[in-house]
Amino acid sequence: AFLWHIDQRRLLRDILNSGIDAVIVKIGSLGLSPDKHLAKHLSEVEKDLLRLGGECGLNVCGEGGEFETLTLDAPIFKRKVVIDKSETVIASKDPYSPVAYVKISKLHLEDKVFEYFPKPPIPSLLHSPQVEHSGEISLCHVAPVKLIADTIPGDLGPLTNACFGEKYFCLSSVAYSKPDGLEGGVKSMMQQIGTILHQNQLDYSHVIQTNLLLTDINNYNNVNKIYSNYFKLKPPSRVCLQTPSNSNTICRLQLIGTRAEKTCMHIQSRSYWAPANIGPYAQCHTGGNWVFVGG
Repeated sequence: AFLWHIDQRRLLRDILNSGIDAVIVKIGSLGLSPDKHLAKHLSEVEKDLLRLGGECGLNVCGEGGEFETLTLDAPIFKRKVVIDKSETVIASKDPYSPVAYVKISKLHLEDKVFEYFPKPPIPSLLHSPQVEHSGEISLCHVAPVKLIADTIPGDLGPLTNACFGEKYFCLSSVAYSKPDGLEGGVKSMMQQIGTILHQNQLDYSHVIQTNLLLTDINNYNNVNKIYSNYFKLKPPSRVCLQTPSNSNTICRLQLIGTRAEKTCMHIQSRSYWAPANIGPYAQCHTGGNWVFVGG
């Protein structure tokens, strides 16, 4: 997202310098026309895009929806895309901002010949001090401490592990279906997490990111109902995935939290600048210097 806040003219040049070959497949902005810009390679219309950026305020990278592109080739591609047959479709004949797109009916992949597989160039933008980050993420400056090592029937191993640092903490727990079924297993997991947090002078409001790993995605609604009872106002951002596990495992919940000051973006209504969110999770959370995004 930091690319939105830099000089877009420089970004366009870096895209072209990196060897990316993209063609404009849709237009819908003041200054762009089907004849001059549609189906043209970015390298062909770069000068015109720069001119329109100054005259009309057009984003030269199309980040305002001015145009869409299709990447035909790039340094990391083993084969390039070749368009064999296409036609122009005019969706709106507005005299000032016509909308048109390329309808592709036939294309093929063409092999590229390499003496060696080229290493993709690093755009100069990524060398800029404001976007460069040195060092690895370190949530805990202490060795992980196993707080609970209880086992359940079948000896499937530790139920909960956690470590706590000066500012951040992380915790992982598993819900099992035996002996209490799905509801009982998930509630037991959430209650155990709550107990561990309480023992460390924390609660669920300090959690800023969770990963919910379901063994069976069909259990999502039932697990979500229980999960949502523990996160009310300003819930953490969340990633939810289905991952393979043994048949007795319902889900695994991984949490990251902070004692530092945090902010939350949790938009549940319509917005012109952020997607509506109807689930028990935030679009993003910040804690200290880190930003955690739901997905």
